[in-house]
Amino acid sequence: MAKGKKQELYSLLGFVIAAIFIIWTLPRETGLNYEYQDGRPWQHENLKAPFDFPILKSNEEIQQDKKHAFKKRKLYFKKDELAEQETYEKFEAAFMAKKPYLEERKNKEILQKVRNVLHFIYEKPIIEEKAETGFLKNDDLIYLLTGQQTYEEHLAGEFLTVPAVIQQFEKLLEINDSIVKKQCVSLLSDALIPSVRYEADFTQRMLDNQLQQIPISKGVFKKDEFIIEKGDLVTHEKIQLLDSFKKQYNLEKGELTNRAGILIGQAIFVISFLVFLYLFLVIFRKKILRNYRQSYSILSLIMMMSGLASLAYHNGAPSIYLVPFPILPIIIRSFYDTRMALFAHIISVMITGWFASNNYEFVIVEMGGGIMAIFSFINFRKRSQLYTTTLFVMFIFSILYTALHLMREGTLLNIQYNTYLWFFISCMGTLFSLPLIYIFEKLFGLFSELTLIELTDTNSDALRELAIKAPGTFHHSIQVANLAEAAIDEIGGNTLLVRAGALHHDIGKTIEPQYFIENQVSGMNPHVGLSFEESAEKIISHVKYGVELAEKYKIPSVIVDFIRTHHGTQTVQYFYKNYIKTFPDTEVDIKKFSYPGPLPFSKEMAVLMMADSVEAASRSIHEPNEEKITQLVNRIIDYQLQEKQFIHSDITLKDIDRIKKVLIRMLLNMYHVRIEYPQ
Repeated sequence: MAKGKKQELYSLLGFVIAAIFIIWTLPRETGLNYEYQDGRPWQHENLKAPFDFPILKSNEEIQQDKKHAFKKRKLYFKKDELAEQETYEKFEAAFMAKKPYLEERKNKEILQKVRNVLHFIYEKPIIEEKAETGFLKNDDLIYLLTGQQTYEEHLAGEFLTVPAVIQQFEKLLEINDSIVKKQCVSLLSDALIPSVRYEADFTQRMLDNQLQQIPISKGVFKKDEFIIEKGDLVTHEKIQLLDSFKKQYNLEKGELTNRAGILIGQAIFVISFLVFLYLFLVIFRKKILRNYRQSYSILSLIMMMSGLASLAYHNGAPSIYLVPFPILPIIIRSFYDTRMALFAHIISVMITGWFASNNYEFVIVEMGGGIMAIFSFINFRKRSQLYTTTLFVMFIFSILYTALHLMREGTLLNIQYNTYLWFFISCMGTLFSLPLIYIFEKLFGLFSELTLIELTDTNSDALRELAIKAPGTFHHSIQVANLAEAAIDEIGGNTLLVRAGALHHDIGKTIEPQYFIENQVSGMNPHVGLSFEESAEKIISHVKYGVELAEKYKIPSVIVDFIRTHHGTQTVQYFYKNYIKTFPDTEVDIKKFSYPGPLPFSKEMAVLMMADSVEAASRSIHEPNEEKITQLVNRIIDYQLQEKQFIHSDITLKDIDRIKKVLIRMLLNMYHVRIEYPQ
């Protein structure tokens, strides 16, 4: 099986996996085919209840019930029979550690007095107060555990509080020395253990049981009563009725046959849109389809958006607008073209629109945001552009949402302002595009414009070493980059890609640079003494060395392709022709004088081959003028055409003619040739 067909099969398998995943994420609720919003008239026919159903409380009402239950919760306590003894022991240890200035007998008398006062005080229970219990009032009920599940009710006023105990202790303790007495009061404040301890775990368990018993409904709506009639205003109460009916409807009608029908419908729905995407690739972007990694990158983004929308839906997120959908067109635009980004975004929004309560509004708003993201992300050169893109998307989200609300209501009085907050959070999530771009580069072997910008930095390790060891080649590479960039810009192509490829195409000359004429400054030619075949081998080997250095410096494969293809399968003309002249009667093995290829397989690679050959040859022109440069460019490119070097490139003869004109103009400027104007 041909490699291209095999790649297409892998891509098709990716579409199947994507379809299964997206269908799996969609909710299986039967739902009602009604759209409704707070404050808008009911546009559908009269809706009558076909059965009794409970009127469910809103989330706010349930939260209010929980707050009320927490406020009225029972506080449970338990007696600590050892509290008096432990308090005294702690006090005694602290007292003796202080080493009072009194004699031993006096210390014992003080300790005895303290013990007597504590015994008197502990005859009445001392209650523990914590942040969880708050400041108890005298008439507050507390529950004193007498067993594992039995308790007694008491008023908080029946117990002493810790501050009251300290005051009573200070009053009852009969010590004449005020300093010692003050010291004892301070020590007791630290040592005092309440005899009635708060049982936090038991209290929480009882509260949890109580919360679980809070009813989620507030009555029953009777069969055959009208839930809402056509033209009625959809109020908050009506929304509660409609949501309650929808939930009960799903329970009543959710039998196996119904769910099977839903699944079939969802499968048809999802597969239809994925087929549209597949046909788009077949007709307009065959290259992507023939590279399964590229296909998977697009499909994985669509699956990611569907997965995030599903998480938001099933976890009760306040709005699906929280999902940062503009991430998809931004990332796809980073690796592919504008049309691909737009079409993939349309497919993603159409599929995930199923999760939105107002499908039409969602599709319009997200489509507008995605289009703005694509427009503002064209010619991405700086990371700061992403922040600008985020602001533009936020602006479009807000404008479209406001416009749709005005079209429906004619006023902004009842607009849901928190939606703008969801837009803001979504746009902040869009900033994660940068790390995702990096992850996608590594996962799928892609390259973004950011990567290409980094590769055009002449201070990179590979190019800096080339500049040091082969300065002539480095200068040649810069000139080739200028020529190729101007040429590809003329016919439409990736200027950053061709510039990065041109700067790196000759890095193999870093190894043994002396064999290349542009680096021979001493007048010594190392080819003297070598056979023609050996000299040709030295020249040809720079391609092999270039690939090896690219691997060393972890240069992306897309740039390595420029290194491998910039000479195609051409021959090393100088040594090949000299061999024929020297040995006219000897059969020549042309493979020894030919580059291994492959041929250029993109317009950028083809342009680099032309620019490289033309720039190198132009250095040999004596007293360059317009006629000489024109003849040189035409001769070299026509020869490459004759040698069928461009048969695998998507480049036309019209493109080549335009490239020739650009190269001629650029070379004239480089050599400062003035055009002779007619008299």
